Amino acid sequence: MWRPVGAGLIALTLAPRATLAQPCPGDLNGDGAVTVNEIIVAVSASLNGCPLPSPTPPAEACPTPTATPATTPTRTTTPTAVPRFVDNGDGTITDHTTGLTWAKQSDDGGVNDKDALYTWTATHPDGRPTGTLFSAYVAALNAGRFGGHRDWRIPTDGELRTILDPATPRPGAPLVAAPFNEDCRPGCSVTQCSCTTANSYWTATTVPQSTDRAWYVSFNNGVTGTALKVQELFGRAVRGGQ
Repeated sequence: MWRPVGAGLIALTLAPRATLAQPCPGDLNGDGAVTVNEIIVAVSASLNGCPLPSPTPPAEACPTPTATPATTPTRTTTPTAVPRFVDNGDGTITDHTTGLTWAKQSDDGGVNDKDALYTWTATHPDGRPTGTLFSAYVAALNAGRFGGHRDWRIPTDGELRTILDPATPRPGAPLVAAPFNEDCRPGCSVTQCSCTTANSYWTATTVPQSTDRAWYVSFNNGVTGTALKVQELFGRAVRGGQ
């Protein structure tokens, strides 16, 4: 192209316009909207043949903290300890350690009177359980459904020893756990008191080498021994176990 300047002509050569780059989107910050400032930057870049600046990636949204609901702590209760020996109020005592239920004894002259004596066998040397311990005492308990049951029996030597208590502090008192000797007085029944004689009680355990003898447990001194089955000793019934 020629342009007059003064008296002559000056030839001006225009450089060919650079090929524009592929138009870039005007959303430079990637926020989904095109502002006036972004349009100006885009136009300026296109006129100067420069690519648009790379869009600024959108800032990651900060997670909204989620409030954790407060939890009410669960209140735990400590279970009440159950005493080992429990008086059932019906003339019996349950041992929660062994699972045995014992007949209480009284001082009223009844079937559970603490002063009653029994033989293990009726005649010597017959070792069968034919004495008054079985034919009178145990038979009467079962016939009368004492404590609501009919499975009363004489305890083994191991069972009877479980109610021994050598630490009994009272001089002259039977060496027995406290629930078996409480408020014992003349005339009291099994629902009013609990009695034990400080003497020897039969067990159901026969001496293997001598079938005319059986084991006893002494609540006087805490020892065990054997006696001829025709002798008279004290007795206490039990149920459960075995």
